[in-house]
Amino acid sequence: MKKSKIIIIALAAAVVVAGVGFAVSKKAELIDFGEITLGAVPEKAAEATRVMSFNVRCADDPEGSIDNRSQISVEIIKQYAPDSFGVQEATPKWLRILDKEVGDKYARVGESRDFFGPFSEYNCVYYLKDKYNLIDSGTFWLSETPYKKYSVSYDSACRRIASWAVLEDKETGEVYTHINTHLDHVLESTRDAQCKVLLAEMAKLQTQGTVVSQAISIPTVTVMFMPLWWQAPMMRQQ
Repeated sequence: MKKSKIIIIALAAAVVVAGVGFAVSKKAELIDFGEITLGAVPEKAAEATRVMSFNVRCADDPEGSIDNRSQISVEIIKQYAPDSFGVQEATPKWLRILDKEVGDKYARVGESRDFFGPFSEYNCVYYLKDKYNLIDSGTFWLSETPYKKYSVSYDSACRRIASWAVLEDKETGEVYTHINTHLDHVLESTRDAQCKVLLAEMAKLQTQGTVVSQAISIPTVTVMFMPLWWQAPMMRQQ
């Protein structure tokens, strides 16, 4: 069977954003967020799967209000038309905007990381609902008790979660898992521990391809995610 390609698009909204992809039977390609511009969309091959990671930024300040930023965000999503995309720091206000603007094509999965009402944050995964069947989905917390809601461990400054979706192409039957997370922004030891939780849960969700999208606020993506990259060959062998 011809191998498909996963295209990972990483976008930034005031913070560093990175997408990390694992491929079991699919080739992964990273398009750096610095190359993302409106009106200059790279051609998507017929067999490609395009994935986007987008930190939408939770702050709603006068100089960079969500209402203003969301216009550009929605336009980028519509132009790049990803098969799935993960958002980080998405408040209920962000979800209402995205549901209204792209909800005709995309469905979403993911729970809130906390219980702060309008100030809660989500790491939702959106996917093309006409193209994919949702096989399974869920949310776990990057803590010592991943399935205890609102749990926090490892001296994390905030509750941190990962939301995921297992998606099946309705035409080809190919399946991939999109995991979307946002690691802690303060302590490296906290991020290391959270990566271990992420790895343990990823091992339970192996499909034909797995993509991890994430957002961080510091420029140490490569070092911090080295354990995930080392895990990739093991996943391919299983």
